[in-house]
Amino acid sequence: MEWCEVFYAERISVTGFSRIMKTLLVLLLLCAVTTSASFGETLRETDRASGTEAVLSADAAGQTVDPYIARTIESGQVISALSALNTEDMTAILIPDAMEDVQEEVLPKISETATAPEPIIQDPPAAEQPGEKNPQAVIPSDNADDITSGITEDTAAEDAQEPAAPAVPPETPPTVPGEVVVDGFLVNESGIICGISDPDLVEDDGYMELPAEGCSGIAAGTFRSGLPSVREIFIPSNISYIEEGAFAGLSNVEWFETEAAGDYYTDEGVLFSEGGTCILAFPAGRTGNYKVPSQVVRFAPGAFEYAQIEVLDATSCALADRTGVPDNITLLERETP
Repeated sequence: MEWCEVFYAERISVTGFSRIMKTLLVLLLLCAVTTSASFGETLRETDRASGTEAVLSADAAGQTVDPYIARTIESGQVISALSALNTEDMTAILIPDAMEDVQEEVLPKISETATAPEPIIQDPPAAEQPGEKNPQAVIPSDNADDITSGITEDTAAEDAQEPAAPAVPPETPPTVPGEVVVDGFLVNESGIICGISDPDLVEDDGYMELPAEGCSGIAAGTFRSGLPSVREIFIPSNISYIEEGAFAGLSNVEWFETEAAGDYYTDEGVLFSEGGTCILAFPAGRTGNYKVPSQVVRFAPGAFEYAQIEVLDATSCALADRTGVPDNITLLERETP
């Protein structure tokens, strides 16, 4: 590329110089011709007749012709001859062949100084290892559909041969030694319900009924994991023991119902214990106000957990223990004299 650039630059410079010289010479020649033509035309008109006659007379008489007259005639003849020439003839006459000699001298020097471009040596392709796929290999279009269908069939065959993953059963809380499952409830060796084994089994459309057999009580925190879909709970008569806080965590329960058994009973959906003097569990999903029965003297811990009521009216009661009422509930008490 370097010798090409040098050659091209020199070629342009020589050609441009030659054209400029030719143009200038032609312009000068045209100016000279125009000037000489104007001047010679005047001389020819005025002196041609007289000069010619003088020459003829002198020749006839054997006399010498005036030099001025002879030059005038010669100049007129030269100008007429030059005017008859066209531009190409004048260019051929005036422009010497020296420019061609210049080009012949310059080109060899360019050839001598220019260096041929170094050949680019490409690394030979790496030998393909056995089993290695060529990433640039092109699949013929005629066989592309066959190959694609073959790959699809092989993939489908492999998927068919792979065994399907076994269905994972729903997770159930691990049982401790001595615990058994009764109707979806976990029951310890003492017969006390202590947890939930299968939530879908213990609840049906918001209704939950405790087992009528195989258990006799409910431990505290049994429903702490929460069953938000439960709205109503039924306690059968075989449940004769209920620890305080047994129903904590059931945030949407609206009604408790029980068969009379021992000291436990329900009134307007509220679960009482100790013969009615203690509110054991209040339905947390109930709203509005609640008037506490007059025989109540205390509230069990966790009885109003998650309760949504706003006012707890205990003005008709003689409360001995005011604990167990959360801060979001306003407690109204009897005024002491």
